[in-house]
Amino acid sequence: MRLPTSSITRRLPLLISALVVVVVLAFSWAAYTVVERALTIAAMERTAGASQRLAGMLDESARRLRSDMRRLAADARVVMLASGGDARRATAMLDSVRAGSPLLIGIEIRDRHDAVIARAGRALPQAMPSPVGGADATASGAWIGPLAMDGDSINFSAGAPILLEGVDTLGRVIQMRRVASGQGAQSIGELIGSRATLSVGNASGSLWTNLVERIEGPPVDLKSATAQSYVARDGTPRIGAAALIPRTPWIVCVDAPRSAVIAPARALMGNLAIIALVIVAAGVLVGWLLSRQITTPLVAVTKAAEGIAGGDYSRRV
Repeated sequence: MRLPTSSITRRLPLLISALVVVVVLAFSWAAYTVVERALTIAAMERTAGASQRLAGMLDESARRLRSDMRRLAADARVVMLASGGDARRATAMLDSVRAGSPLLIGIEIRDRHDAVIARAGRALPQAMPSPVGGADATASGAWIGPLAMDGDSINFSAGAPILLEGVDTLGRVIQMRRVASGQGAQSIGELIGSRATLSVGNASGSLWTNLVERIEGPPVDLKSATAQSYVARDGTPRIGAAALIPRTPWIVCVDAPRSAVIAPARALMGNLAIIALVIVAAGVLVGWLLSRQITTPLVAVTKAAEGIAGGDYSRRV
């Protein structure tokens, strides 16, 4: 029976090459997994931080708006009008306030029975949030209402009570404002990055906007302060984080597609694939040369053994 002398010359290089391929693939996959996990964690931290910063910025804007409403409600002309005085001076002041704010739709002074006694701009809905009580009311009574649809635009209300000597409530000043324009959304987009998206909505989840138009709210846990991985309604994996805006009924969410987050890891995988091919090619060549050094003497021994077994005693190894 003839021994398969050529089998080892083929199998040993294949074995060495297979080991090289397995090691290279395992190393490449491990490196990709580590980088992808690190990028995902960093993205979650960035989105959580961005949502908190934007919540702080909107909180500052809301604080200024409430302060303006308190100052307006405390103006002597407004207090005098609510006490039964002349409406002309107060109306002129309301006109100047509206002229100074392009986002202001309408502003009204109402008495304690909620009847309008002065107005600038468009008439506001009769039912407006109360400045007394409620989760969105502050200690001074100034408040900011939830987002609401008004035709194709999204508005919100703000107001403050008119107090006589800081005790007796004579009425209230209320206004309706449009949500920030597209320029504001563009500025915020530059802050959080071109691939990230901003959503602002009611904390109840009833209405969401990207500061330009109404949108579907992100399917995230609005009660969680940490970033989350989720699948959007269009089937796109995303990473997002939500943050409540203090002393308002609003919440802000920043999210980004997961594909953009792990894009550097995929680029790394492409580079690793090229390096892996070079390493595998070099490993195959080295394995083939190494196996020849091992298998050539073994083949000679095998042939000599076969000759001796056949009666040829002249062979020397």
